[in-house]
Amino acid sequence: MIKNSNRLRHALTEIYNNYFIEFDTLLDQYDSKYTLTENKIIAQIISDAIKYLDNKDYKLIAFCIMPNHVHLIIYQLKKPLFTIMKVLKGFTAREINKILHRKGQFWQSESYDNVIRSKNELHNKILYTLNNPVKAGLVNNHEDWPYSFCKPQFLEK
Repeated sequence: MIKNSNRLRHALTEIYNNYFIEFDTLLDQYDSKYTLTENKIIAQIISDAIKYLDNKDYKLIAFCIMPNHVHLIIYQLKKPLFTIMKVLKGFTAREINKILHRKGQFWQSESYDNVIRSKNELHNKILYTLNNPVKAGLVNNHEDWPYSFCKPQFLEK
């Protein structure tokens, strides 16, 4: 039973990872009248909000603000993830809507999340997050993207 369970978990993980890659690739092909990174103030609002909650609601590892989505890697959540995302999305939506002189929903209601289960997987997710702007053709080197962050201790494998 355990052998079949491990095989099933591995197969499901593979399907999930492939879905994530396809989904993220579609996100990188954005077409929007405005983007999160077109206006530096908007990107700064998001960055500041993520950093503000570090050591309050979670411990921050890394993030990357893309033109139409955000990657966030956190751990040691002090509140349910749903609550953390509601606070982040709510605050940033209100502030961004003020900047854009608009009202209404800013973020999609759903968040795409997954659990990282090993140091190797964490390392891969950090690299994926930081290199997302490179993969999307926005910069040649992830260090050139001004809207990403990783705590230095997590950059070493």
